[in-house]
Amino acid sequence: MARCPNCARETLRTKDWVCQWCGYPLLTGFYRRIDKTYKEIRAEREQARKDTGPEEGSPLEPESPPPKPEPKIEVKQRPESRPKAGPAMEPEPIPRTRPVAEPQSEPGLEPPVEDVRPPAPLPVPPPEKAPEPPSAMSPPPAPEPPEIPPLKLEEIVDGVQITVDQLDVLYRANKTAAHSRLTGKTISVRGVVGKVFIRDHLDVRYVVLNGQVKTAAWSARCSFDRDNAPEFGRLQEGEAALVQGKYDGFSKHVLLKECRLIG
Repeated sequence: MARCPNCARETLRTKDWVCQWCGYPLLTGFYRRIDKTYKEIRAEREQARKDTGPEEGSPLEPESPPPKPEPKIEVKQRPESRPKAGPAMEPEPIPRTRPVAEPQSEPGLEPPVEDVRPPAPLPVPPPEKAPEPPSAMSPPPAPEPPEIPPLKLEEIVDGVQITVDQLDVLYRANKTAAHSRLTGKTISVRGVVGKVFIRDHLDVRYVVLNGQVKTAAWSARCSFDRDNAPEFGRLQEGEAALVQGKYDGFSKHVLLKECRLIG
């Protein structure tokens, strides 16, 4: 059984985590546990002493062995040995030593005095300003979107000249009304060539015209016949073009057929 570090008795740990004999805290689980508190054990021990006195071999308070008497050690004193009386001895003379002469400094010269002052802090230069980037490196301002002249549906007649940006405004406002107004009319559309598609074996030739506004949702798809193929072959992507043709409805583009290049 483990012993208490305070009273050195073999002990058990109570419910309130102390030694059953002296109440010293036992905060580890190394000790076996007894299902009583220190207060309960102490009350039982006092009651047993009042009633019958401590019984021999009682589990509540084990009989501790009597302390062993410490052996006495007799120290025999030896008689002091005194020197026999004899002729008086003179003390030996202490040899005299010559004092060491300190090094004398030359007259008129004083030893240098060390400077123990801390060195003065060096001046901190002011932070350099970062060079400003040249104006040539700054990005150019974004170009403003071109102004689109307003065009009403009543102004669309046969042979009218219209831009792709104006078509985009009309179709985003009311594509059904724009379709009704353009049906059966021949119009001239001005825009920028975005795509050139040629399939002679399928007899398919068309060009897609875009507007100047990058956010435009509508563009014009102009189909060419075989008779207008030489004019169609001169078109290059990215250049401006003026195409005349008959309105042929709309899908994801405004469709024109029987087109020819007029500018």
